[in-house]
Amino acid sequence: MNTLQVRLAWATLEMMVDDVPELQVMVSGDDNDVSDLKISCQDGKLQVEQPTYGLSMKLNTERWMQLFLRIPREWKGAVDAGTISGMMSVRGLCGTDLALDTVSGDLRAANLQAITLGMKTATGDIQVGG
Repeated sequence: MNTLQVRLAWATLEMMVDDVPELQVMVSGDDNDVSDLKISCQDGKLQVEQPTYGLSMKLNTERWMQLFLRIPREWKGAVDAGTISGMMSVRGLCGTDLALDTVSGDLRAANLQAITLGMKTATGDIQVGG
């Protein structure tokens, strides 16, 4: 596997490098949101997706999800991760191409290494260290 792609709506995303033998995906949230999460691995790409509910979402119902990815230290692939209305925190990631973006959420990053690195947010803050 050489690519990790994460697309979330109204979920918090945390990614960190750790001493693990393989990439681990841990998720918590309400039953509907967790059961809607799609995780697939095909053609060298691990894809984690949460549907964007858009206009069909009932605004008066609570929705929450937290997604935590533990990435092996040996990981050197590409990462493309984005959230809508959710905070993103990334620590220690080393890869070829890192693209991190959030709409209406804060982005916190520390100790990143990449050939190309892109970070953006529409209305949130970006804080980078190391």
